[in-house]
Amino acid sequence: MPCLKQIFSKEKFVQNGSVIKRWKICGKTVLSQERLREGTQVCFCGKVFYIKHHLKTKFIWKCSAYQKTINRFLSDSKAKKIVLLSHNLTVTGAPLALYKIALILRNCGWKVLFVSPRGGHLSEILKENEIDYLIVPHILQAKFSVYQRLFSKFDAAICNTYVGTYAATCLQKFIPTLLYIHEAKDGLINLSNNAEHFLSGLPVTTLLGELNNVACVSDFAASFYQPYVKKPINIIHNFVKDTNLPRYCNKSSFLKIGYVGAIDDTIKKTDILCKAFADLEKKYPQTELHIIGNTSSVCAQKLIKQYDDKIVWHGEQVGESKDKLFNEMDIIVVPSLSESCSLVALEAAAFAKPIVITENVGAKYMFEHNVSAMIAKVNDVDSLSDCLETLVIDENLRDKLAANARVAYEKFATKENTQKELLSVLEKTITEF
Repeated sequence: MPCLKQIFSKEKFVQNGSVIKRWKICGKTVLSQERLREGTQVCFCGKVFYIKHHLKTKFIWKCSAYQKTINRFLSDSKAKKIVLLSHNLTVTGAPLALYKIALILRNCGWKVLFVSPRGGHLSEILKENEIDYLIVPHILQAKFSVYQRLFSKFDAAICNTYVGTYAATCLQKFIPTLLYIHEAKDGLINLSNNAEHFLSGLPVTTLLGELNNVACVSDFAASFYQPYVKKPINIIHNFVKDTNLPRYCNKSSFLKIGYVGAIDDTIKKTDILCKAFADLEKKYPQTELHIIGNTSSVCAQKLIKQYDDKIVWHGEQVGESKDKLFNEMDIIVVPSLSESCSLVALEAAAFAKPIVITENVGAKYMFEHNVSAMIAKVNDVDSLSDCLETLVIDENLRDKLAANARVAYEKFATKENTQKELLSVLEKTITEF
């Protein structure tokens, strides 16, 4: 029989200014945390300040300043209060989707508090739009008593993405709670790689089965999680803002094909697009591939080295500069291996652009092949190249797809549509509690 103190594996890493130690003892995972010396950022009523941690604080969740801040938030208004738990505050898909949910709820009269274990540039956007936020390190791994103490007086909670599964199982015991999952197959792969939640000791897929209310962004995404969830999964579709830019008229002799997003060879399959375009460009040299995205990754650098003379690299773009470049594209491509609901596909429809997507892009619920989009096979260079070639040689088809994509946007991807679905699911969550 092994000694209880025998350590089978040990890790040490830094997170949010703290030194975290994780080790396994007789099959059980244990965490310890070094003394904290930095404060936690808070934005309340448009003002940013910091909570200082006592040097002897072992678990920062016990810091009374969090409770005081939340109590102040709760007493500030008589409106219904909702807490939105996000795994980080980066300007990426899932946190941005939750931010847009926050805007909808606030406009519908809710008072919203964003809570996250990690900061990021989204905090600046939250502050600009006067949405309160609180950063509590490791809050998604807190004990049940911590969730109860901090959030029991809220009227509802939304936990963002599969990372919030454990938090949702705790919160639903005392307030109406919704888990809102944004990933498709990639999320399920991450679940299998992180099989057991260290506090509950249960596989995350088992925790999913305990949840009363789960929502996904598309039927495609829901298909991966429904086997683990006992109740039918709700669908709350993504939305993107409408554009007021006039439709771009390309006066150049080159036809511009655009890609927007992360540059990788795993999920986004930017490498497949580059190969397909290289084949296309040999037959149609008057075409250009424009890639808009962060070029600092290993994959991006490899692709730049391989295709530098054939592709226009714009780097990461946001706001008006991104919209301007997007509007100048003649064709938009989303070559993903698996994607729950591509915001780029929705944006292409809003801009009335002909689009090529793969059969594993969740946003395909909006599109019909050869009617409002071209749908290529997954991870297939020839199929993607054929779809692009069809659009390059047929201007009338491009016009038809563009017009029908815009109709699909107005039907499925507007803010009004998402608001209707969100409020319906939230009302159901509260009523059934």
